Amino acid sequence: MTIEEILEVLREYLDGQISRFELEMDFPIELARLLDGEELRPEERDLAENLSTAVVTDGIEAGEELDDGEFYALMEQQMRSVSGLVERLEMPDK
Repeated sequence: MTIEEILEVLREYLDGQISRFELEMDFPIELARLLDGEELRPEERDLAENLSTAVVTDGIEAGEELDDGEFYALMEQQMRSVSGLVERLEMPDK
């Protein structure tokens, strides 16, 4: 999986296509697999590590005790926080 595909899992949750349970199970596993891979460029590895902190640690794990509505709001916030990082990665250097 690529970083974009992993973020798609979060988008699918926010769009109601997958459940909270599926997000909690799939996102951390797929991100860990990506980080274990050796094909990442240094900037991609940095982004993947930032995703791990923002979405897994500060999102999924921090939201364990939240009700579904609060958890959804937290994940929306975390998606906004990582969207800028992804855009910077996709922009060519000038």
